[in-house]
Amino acid sequence: KVEGNTVKITRGGIYELSGTLDDGRILVKAKGEDVVLILNGVNITCSNSAPIYVNKANSVTLLLNGTTENVITDGDSYDMTLEYSDLAKDEPNNCLYSKADLIIRGTGSLVVNANYNGGIKSNDNLSIINTNVTVNAENHGINGKDYLLIQNSTVKVTSGGDGLRSTQD
Repeated sequence: KVEGNTVKITRGGIYELSGTLDDGRILVKAKGEDVVLILNGVNITCSNSAPIYVNKANSVTLLLNGTTENVITDGDSYDMTLEYSDLAKDEPNNCLYSKADLIIRGTGSLVVNANYNGGIKSNDNLSIINTNVTVNAENHGINGKDYLLIQNSTVKVTSGGDGLRSTQD
């Protein structure tokens, strides 16, 4: 459902996204469910939060379709009073932020321009498989909390902090 400039996904399933979303965000709130977002040439900017924010789900797969380039860009400050933001935990705090397992795959490409903090972060597992990802981040580039798996992919990271990291043992 669309509420203002927020596209809210509340059920598991497959969703195809294309086109431009100016100063908006994709919010996934599908507790315990698996969600597939087919990115088919998206350009999403959000001046005050994460352009793609997975608040609740079992897992989310970003499928980068065909030869499309998909670009997400955040602003240089976040509004932690927005719906589903948590000031106490400072989240979301990355341009692509997930509280669930996150898988990025497909023959297209993803460009993440993180002007606030980090580029891509999953608070669970993060897998980048058979795809192309470019991250330009003020702080850490790509962070999988439980693990970070990169397989058969081209990954380019420019960051002010760690390029690639996993924060669990």
